[in-house]
Parts: sequence; structure tokens; C-alpha cells
Amino acid sequence: MSTEKLFKKAPLHKYASTSDLPSDHPPTAMPALKYKSTTDIRSKEVQRLYFELPFTATMGMPRESVYRRRSRMSILLPSAPKLELPEESVLIEEVEPEELEHEIATGKLTPSLAVASLLAMQSTLQFGFNSGVINGCEAVVFPGHTPLEWSVVVSIFCVGGLMGAFAGGHLSNALGRRGALMLASYVFLASGVIMFFAPSVAWLIFARLLVGTAAGASTVFVPIYVGEIAPPMLRGILGALSQFHLVFGILVANVMSLSLATEDGWRYLFAFTCVPAIIQLALSPWLLESPRLLLMRGQRAEAAAALTQLRAVDDVDDEINAIIDASRFEAPSRAGGVLSNLDNPRVLYGLLVGCGLHLAQQLSGINAVFYYSTSFFDAIGLEDPRMGTILVGAVNVLATVAAIYLMDAFGHKSLLLWSVGGMLVSSVVVTLALVFGAAAPAAWNAVSVVAIMAFVSFFEIGLGPVAWLLTGLLFQAKLRSSASAVATVLNWISNFMVGMFYPMLATALGAYSWLPFTGVLAVTFAGVAWGLIETRDKTIEEIQDDIGARVDRSSAAAAVSQHPGGVGGGESKGLKKAFQAGYGAALKA
Repeated sequence: MSTEKLFKKAPLHKYASTSDLPSDHPPTAMPALKYKSTTDIRSKEVQRLYFELPFTATMGMPRESVYRRRSRMSILLPSAPKLELPEESVLIEEVEPEELEHEIATGKLTPSLAVASLLAMQSTLQFGFNSGVINGCEAVVFPGHTPLEWSVVVSIFCVGGLMGAFAGGHLSNALGRRGALMLASYVFLASGVIMFFAPSVAWLIFARLLVGTAAGASTVFVPIYVGEIAPPMLRGILGALSQFHLVFGILVANVMSLSLATEDGWRYLFAFTCVPAIIQLALSPWLLESPRLLLMRGQRAEAAAALTQLRAVDDVDDEINAIIDASRFEAPSRAGGVLSNLDNPRVLYGLLVGCGLHLAQQLSGINAVFYYSTSFFDAIGLEDPRMGTILVGAVNVLATVAAIYLMDAFGHKSLLLWSVGGMLVSSVVVTLALVFGAAAPAAWNAVSVVAIMAFVSFFEIGLGPVAWLLTGLLFQAKLRSSASAVATVLNWISNFMVGMFYPMLATALGAYSWLPFTGVLAVTFAGVAWGLIETRDKTIEEIQDDIGARVDRSSAAAAVSQHPGGVGGGESKGLKKAFQAGYGAALKA
């Protein structure tokens, strides 16, 4: 059953004004409201955030609504150019600056919310651990295997990830968010046991497929679960904490491999995946069900009880109503998903940008580092390749922490340009180190390690998190879920391609094996610089307007290019009229 039908008969928020809509139609815009007290303004801020942000915990999501940030800026910088605030925005003339500065929306991190979120994020840690555990074990796991067999061991994880991501949405609805997370924990536990007792490479491949399925499903379960139990102003910071668990999991695998990546110890290394699963299952009574899912099932009393525990307050009626309205607002479109709306230039633009960034994210070579850095450092003659991998993992963690602050301070397009540009330069340096390393091995080895660390750092501050964030920002609320599904499929497929074919690429191209990654990054940099709009501090409507303007300019340029000899005044007017007739309706859709 669709979300729209589930919420069809739910009462509207007591402040909502939807008299102009059919009774079964979800609200299409946040109602214009007038508030007099700071308490009312605080309630309004919560409601606005519920409408602005999707129900997922994603790194980079803001803690304040666009309108409130603009109101704050107009107070703090009165000499700045006047910002246009929509009529329904916070009435800053009715609020003293001190009140606005110290006003805190109902969004504190309570013990129940913290425990439930951390328990769910054990699945994200599992994803990171099982991505990195394979790095550096090639020589000790079933010695005598072929290079192709090892490539399958590495990349079959991504096949499982794709399967899990496909099934994740259905499972999270059928079993509940809590039930789906517990199912993933059981699969992690079973796969860890199989990897420990695996009698052959074939059994290890099967276990890696199984653990990949649980990891792929967790990429759906965890952001949805945390996003639905957290107040909207905490979704960004909790999304960052989830990302931290992922990179920390990679680092844990790298560090443990120092002592366990041996012919006698690798089974214990792989079996470590059982530990977080056991912790998650043992503490599952504190893994509360999502209030939003309970509301979708018509269990309002149970949803109120869960939300009361998560918020540590007695009155949650306003927030429950906000969840209901926002869920109806975000219900899937009756007209279908993104693939059914490609005739709309705005949808096509969002899909091209979102999918392009996800392809660039994986084809940039980042997982060639996380899967094969130990082999890479060994091939260039580094004295202790595993220490090089640990250094890269540590830098990855630190860069993730830095990214939390950078994403609050800079625009998304600017971060992407710095990120992709830095990765591009780093990949060129890596290639130079591979080509000229024989002349001065010690010096070039150090250069290659630094270049790889820089490559990973630049990835984590931009291309890594921003690609996922933009997928939710470039589409209207009703198309977000289908757009994310398409992007996720491409992400896993391209991840598989890198894991499967990079060893063959390295053998075929030798010192020039990083040139394909350099080419992908060069194309990505040009595409971001030329075609991406800025999305930070903008509402959904403003982003859609900017996309429309961007498509408008591109279409006009394409039309002009069809007349290289120039056009006269009459022809220009005719061209403009034809353009408006052909594209106007789509751009305003």
C-alpha cells in the first residue's frame, strides 16, 4: 500500500489550511501561518523542517529551516542586502534578537534516541568493516586461488549489496524498521559464522554475497530508521554520525588485519562481523519502532508512546500531526517515479546530475583504494603496505569529521569543485609516482602514500557525502524515493565494476592504471562547474526554479546553435516564441 493511501484518512495538522485541495490529495505546500509567541514560532520551525527535509538521516542536512536562517541573517547583518522572505516565514519583527538567538526547537538528543540510533548504526559499521576487511588478505586466504577468484571474492559483496538495496524498501515496510534491522543483524551473524568455517573459496564467496546483501539492505534501513525517529533538526548530525561509523568500520578492519591477516588468523578477522550483530540483537529491546511507520499502520497510540519515549516529553500531538502532513506531502507521485517523468526537463536534469555524481563517486577509483590499497602499496615497494593502508583509513576518518563542519560552512557546488579538483590532482600525482617511481623509489613511495591520503580526504569532504545529499535535494518530494532507488542501483553496479575489474586494469595498464580514474574526475569537474546549480540554503521551490532557469538557458543555447549564421530580430522573436511554447509548460510543471 502506498504512503499516500496509508495517510489518506489521517487528520491534517491542526494549523494546516488545505480547503482548496481534494480530501484525498496530500498537501503540496506548507501552509502560510501567523504566530505571535516564541513557543508558536518554535512549533512552526519544527513543522517547516518536516516539510523541507526528507525522512532520511543524511550527512549535510541543515539544523534550521531556510527561512529561519534567512531571518537570523537579516538580524545579525542589518546592513546586508534585504533578503526576500516568503509571507509565511518567521515574523522577525515580532521576535527580539536575543529570543531568536537562544530559541531552541524541540530537537535535543535524548538517551532513548541516542541508544536507538547507535544500535541501528552498528549495521553501518558492519558495512564499512566488510568493505575494508578484504583489503590486505589476498595472500593469506586460501593460498593458491586465482586472481579471478579473488576479484569475485571482493566484488560479490557489491552484487549482494545491490540485491539488499532492491529488497530493503519492501522489507522495511513489511517487517517494520526495527524488524528489518534485526533481520539484517541475523544475516550478518550467519555470514560471519560461514566465513569462519568456510572450507573453500566458493563458500567464502557465498558468505561475502550474504554479508553484502545485509550491508546493502542496511544502506536503506539505517537512514530511513534514524531519519524517522529523529527530529528533523538532528537528521543531518545523525547522518554524519552514521557516515562516521562506516569509515570507522573500514579503519577497524585495517587495524585488525595487522595481527590477524595471517593464514591462521584470517578466519577470526572475518568472523568479527558477528560481534556488532550480537550486540545489536542483545540490546534490541532499546531499538524502538519508528513512530512514522506506526502511524502509517494506523497505530497512533503506539506511535505517540514511542515518540514520547524518544523525545522525553509528554505532549507529542503537534509533532505527530506534523509527521502525518509531511508524510502525505512526500507520498509517491501518482504519475509514477522519475523514469515515468523524463519528459519533464527538470526531472531529467535532476536524474542526470544525481546519477552522474553517483557514477563519478564510484568510478573515481575510491574503492580501488579501499579494496586494494595494500596490494597497491606492496606493488610500489612500500616496506609495510598494511601501515600505508592504516594511514589511509585514519585520514579517511579525520576527513569525515572535517566534512561535518565544511558542509555547514560552504556551498554544495563549491565543495564538489574542491573535492573533485583535489582528487583529480591527487590521481595525477599517483600516476606520476607510478611512472617515475623506479628512478627514486623511496621518495616516490612517500609521494604516492601522501597522494592516496589526499585523494581519500578530498573524496570525503565532497564527492562522498554530497552525491547522496543532492539526490534528495534536486527532486520534488514525491520523486525522491524513486530517484534515490535509481541512483543507488547505479552506485552498486559501478562499485562492482571497480572491485571486479581494477586488478585486470592494473595488470593491463601498469603504471598508467589510474589514468581512467583521472579521466572520470576531469569530466566530473567540468560537468559540476558548467552544469550544477547551487542548492545550499534554498527551498525545494527555489531549487526547482533554478533548475528551470538552467534548463531554459541550455535549451536556448541549443536552439541558437542550430542557426550558426545568426538570426534576425524577427527570427529571434519567433525562436523565443517557439521555445516558450515547447518548453514553458514543462518548466512550470
